[in-house]
Amino acid sequence: MKPTDADALERTASGHTGSTDYQSSDCGPTSPTSPTSPTGPAGPANPANPAGPAKQGFLSSAGELGANSGTGWTEDRLTLHATKKITALEVTVTAALTAGVTETGKYTTAPSNLFSTTVTRHGETLVYRFTLLDGASLPTGSYIFAGQFTHAGKRSAAADTYAVKAAGGGKDVRVSGGFAAR
Repeated sequence: MKPTDADALERTASGHTGSTDYQSSDCGPTSPTSPTSPTGPAGPANPANPAGPAKQGFLSSAGELGANSGTGWTEDRLTLHATKKITALEVTVTAALTAGVTETGKYTTAPSNLFSTTVTRHGETLVYRFTLLDGASLPTGSYIFAGQFTHAGKRSAAADTYAVKAAGGGKDVRVSGGFAAR
């Protein structure tokens, strides 16, 4: 089945593919935002430069394009650094559906067996979602989450974004931003 903008194509870590109905709230942000949480505002450190690092509480983030990104292929790569054990985590990487965008892969440097991962098309975006399974946790450290895709010719990542919701040490935090060129 070939996905269309109206369809949602889901791929889980087990490799299962199937159609899924999604509500707009399930699809993640399509532009950088500054959400709030019980611990205060979060999001890009500088809205004029959404690709800059973001930090809230025990979690910091930085988005960049992977080293091999270029004409025809891109990796939106997010690095998270946690100074506390993470007990809940949802990472969303959203790529604008510019000409020829087709999902080719995704990965995390965290243990993949601890995550449910999906890739969906929603409207004018391709959404990669990594969700820490209930009861799982990640120790203090740095982790990479990435979405990979092909596209026609040169492509700007200006409309690509990430959003992260995490819990650890009794605190809920959120960070979000964009992807800087290397």
